[in-house]
Formats: sequence, C-alpha cells, structure tokens
Amino acid sequence: MTRWTSNNQHERFTHDAWWQAQKEGLELSYHDWVVAQLDEWTGDVRALNDKLRRGEAEGKIHIVGGLAQADHSEIAAAVEQVCTYAAFDPKDDPYGEHDFGAFTIGDQKFMWKIDYYAPDMESGSENPADPKVTRRVLTIFYAEDY
Repeated sequence: MTRWTSNNQHERFTHDAWWQAQKEGLELSYHDWVVAQLDEWTGDVRALNDKLRRGEAEGKIHIVGGLAQADHSEIAAAVEQVCTYAAFDPKDDPYGEHDFGAFTIGDQKFMWKIDYYAPDMESGSENPADPKVTRRVLTIFYAEDY
C-alpha cells in the first residue's frame, strides 16, 4: 500500500532523497522517481518471497489447521505446489509481491501466505525488502480453514 504524508510526500521515499538523486543527475519528477523506487522495492520483496517458497532463503514454514493433521504425502504435495507456484494474477497478488496463492489438488483447495515480521517476531517488519530486518513466515493451510 502506498502511503503519502500530509505534505504530499511518500512516507518511505522522501523529497530529500529524491533531491539528492536529482543532484546526481537523475532527471525524473518526484512522482516518477517514487514509482521507480516502489517498483524496485516490490521486486526485492517478490524475489525474497520466491526464494523462501523455493527453500532458497531463511524463514519459517508453518503447516496449520486441518492440513497439519493430514497424511504426510498430502502435506508434501501441498508444499511442492507452493514451491513451484506460478499462477500469480492481479486478483490474488494485487501488489506483485508473490505473498499469497491458492491452488487445488484433487478436490481439496489450499491456500498459502507469507507474512513479514520484525526480528523479534513480535511486530510487523518495517521493510520487507530488507532481509536484515525481516523474518518471513510461510503458512500453508486448507482454504476452508481460512
């Protein structure tokens, strides 16, 4: 979600930072610069989420609800689907972060989501694009448990 302050400044990308980029020869309006920064930030979040799903990055994986009581082969099949998931669309992934998905195996519907926590795991991360200040948690569950 894009958040703007009362002086029409994006909360993460300040006028001062844009002005510094202008001094270094960047010739973009503040708006265009913010859009470019958000695109880069979203790409970083998406890449980290994709790495977590594929088992290439640190994070926790939780199997919850009824799925936690399921047969090991069903859990393994669901995890494999999450690892290879590529059916992202604007309806389920409106911000392009690859942090949610839904799929079906046989007649059973599943869902998964990725949440971002601060290192203390007590609050949300201030910057999900920065792995130094973010702990990712991937949760997989039956859709009916949502």
